[in-house]
Amino acid sequence: MEMSVSQEFPVFHNPSFIIKERTIRENDSDKKHLFWDRRHESFVVMAAITPDEKFVFVQEPKYGALERIMNLPTGGVEPNELPDEAAKRELLEETGYKAREIIPLRGGIIDFPNKIAGGVHSFFLGLDAAKVSEPQESGIPILVWQGEIKLLIAGKHPDLKLATAMSISCLSVAIFHLGL
Repeated sequence: MEMSVSQEFPVFHNPSFIIKERTIRENDSDKKHLFWDRRHESFVVMAAITPDEKFVFVQEPKYGALERIMNLPTGGVEPNELPDEAAKRELLEETGYKAREIIPLRGGIIDFPNKIAGGVHSFFLGLDAAKVSEPQESGIPILVWQGEIKLLIAGKHPDLKLATAMSISCLSVAIFHLGL
């Protein structure tokens, strides 16, 4: 089963969002699909831990889901910004916390259905995170003791729920790195 693109064109485009329609040829038939084109974007996810062994999360509004959800600080890398700088910025903007040390955990392309290439994602671990200001965005910082993290990742925490695969993935790599 070989697939090929027989046609592709944008159906919606603004400075930060491109939707493309692709006609895919497979088994001598064509099917049209809409894709979110993120090939040229980069994203960061930051798992930060405080000196008293609490991970820093953010509860923030997600307007598509019409609810506030809990995640690790996550965001896009700005033009001319390095991924580690973006991770520090997102942690500060979303939670008001700053980490003393930043450790790159994993980078690379993480693919998603109905998105082209998914963009480049980088995971970071922030050590000795401390609150230095109020969040600059509409997020609410949530601290979770490291002893509860495996329950949170497994979806078995009695009171809290992680909402996105990116947060679950980054957090899993972070606790593996920390030997938890």
